[in-house]
Amino acid sequence: MIKHKIQEKCIVCNGKETEDINLPKYPITEIFLETSKNHDEKQFFEDQIYQFCVKCNHAYLKKILDIRYVYQNYWTTTSASAGAINCLENFSKFINSNTNFENFSSFIDIGGNDSTFFKLYNLKDTKLINIDPNASGPENVILIKSFFDDMDLIEFKNDSKIICSSHTIEHLEDPNDLISKISAAMKDDDQCFLQFPSIEKQIEYLRFDQITHQHLNLFSLKSISLILKKYGLNIKNFEYDESLYGTLRVFCKKSSEAKQLSFVNIDKEIFKNAYEDFYNYYGKLNDTLSNLQIDFSGFGAGLMVPTLAYNLPFIKNLDFIFEENTEKFNKKFPNINAQIVSIDNMKKNSNIIITSVSTKISNRNIYNKLSKLGIKNIINPILIN
Repeated sequence: MIKHKIQEKCIVCNGKETEDINLPKYPITEIFLETSKNHDEKQFFEDQIYQFCVKCNHAYLKKILDIRYVYQNYWTTTSASAGAINCLENFSKFINSNTNFENFSSFIDIGGNDSTFFKLYNLKDTKLINIDPNASGPENVILIKSFFDDMDLIEFKNDSKIICSSHTIEHLEDPNDLISKISAAMKDDDQCFLQFPSIEKQIEYLRFDQITHQHLNLFSLKSISLILKKYGLNIKNFEYDESLYGTLRVFCKKSSEAKQLSFVNIDKEIFKNAYEDFYNYYGKLNDTLSNLQIDFSGFGAGLMVPTLAYNLPFIKNLDFIFEENTEKFNKKFPNINAQIVSIDNMKKNSNIIITSVSTKISNRNIYNKLSKLGIKNIINPILIN
């Protein structure tokens, strides 16, 4: 068993009334195995419970796996993902509509990965700072390689600054630590922008296949506003982005004036019914595909394919998974038998199910690519697209 901790209560409001989703032997993502070697695949699965706090509409994992194990095979680089770049471009537009960079001397990106976000800007007189355990980037970016638990923002206290963080807060065991550090480093005129997966949109689009051991917390507008307010930060503006099946963006400041927020309260029955609809849909789709008695292959060896296969077991027995990333060739996922191979091996008469479905943009791009290649039989497993 992997070293882990148990989250006993909601980290936002300390509530203990939850609606739970039990996920026995749930796959760990970002694991690619060499097909030429034998592996003990049991180590890549852990029982998990996804908990929804009724009081503040926050969702979180009960079992928090050791981050050093979970991220030992870290595959994500922003520049390699069309969906991630699209999300950053939209994040940039949101920031630009709410700020004037001439008023700030520093731009800090917490969780900046390979500094792709900074490439969207032409800020010659602004100090660019990327804080990330795997930070990389061009010479004009100050790289601070640090886990977020260990980072210290106080050294930037006197800077006039914008702090941003894209799809990072959901990975943290205790987001209180990050928010408190951001708040302590901010002056009244400083600005903070965050974006992260939205529990509201996960429910609306029935995307429970996006639950992953790496996403420890999933915020609603209600829960993010509560945790920000706890540390003296108020939301000035927000938006949802549905191109990624539900990203929530917020702009916050140290201010006594908060934007009047209208929360869509999610009660226990709404959450429960949404998951039941999701579960029943994939159950029926799995039965339908199995009864066809036709050989299928998949297209797209995205990092979340194992969680899709968990909910749609038909995928576990595909012939192949076709992929364009050469680093994934001749590998496989722990819970899927199919070998990952080059798209050069794909024939027009192949029956294809799209297996890389984490974002709308990637899903639609794959469908268009397959259509242009003349593939006649294409299955898109996503219920709402």
